[in-house]
Amino acid sequence: MWINPLGISAFITTLVATVLIVVAFILPQWWVITTRGGRTTSYGLWTLTYCTDDGCHLEATSQIEGGKEFLFISKVFETLAVGLSLVGLILHTVYIPWRKVVVRSLAIYCLGAAGLFVMLAVFIYIGKFQSLGEQNRSLKVGASFAISLVGGVVCLVASALTAIASVRKASRHEDEERLDTVILQGSHWNEF
Repeated sequence: MWINPLGISAFITTLVATVLIVVAFILPQWWVITTRGGRTTSYGLWTLTYCTDDGCHLEATSQIEGGKEFLFISKVFETLAVGLSLVGLILHTVYIPWRKVVVRSLAIYCLGAAGLFVMLAVFIYIGKFQSLGEQNRSLKVGASFAISLVGGVVCLVASALTAIASVRKASRHEDEERLDTVILQGSHWNEF
């Protein structure tokens, strides 16, 4: 079995993309609001962390506030991206012992779709970001947003690397079949 360095880099890139997307999904820092008193509230996709004199508290958030429906769309797209990137990573892992074209093709589609979902979530979010602010409070984009953006780009790169590795493997396989055919035809001439 020939080990393809491009296939290995596609697997590693898929692993990195999946980790970045999952970390961005979990961390509660998509945006941070700071009051004039210095109290901060960090919002994640499905969580909220607010700090008071008693300490910091973590809550789950799932309600859609009026005028902020775009946030729900970003949440859904990011959640789909997490699922698809995990499926893509699993398919890459399954491809190692079970080398079927359909497995790698599914990985390409899952990774591409995950990258596109992340990009859609990011673009929708950044387009409407300013509407999240309130008076007398400073608003800034958090680290999770940047991690998600990088994860989406890396996911698209992983999909492209996997596709290139598949095309190269297919062309190498065709070359081997042609060589085998030429060798077999040459052996028939020796029989006469």
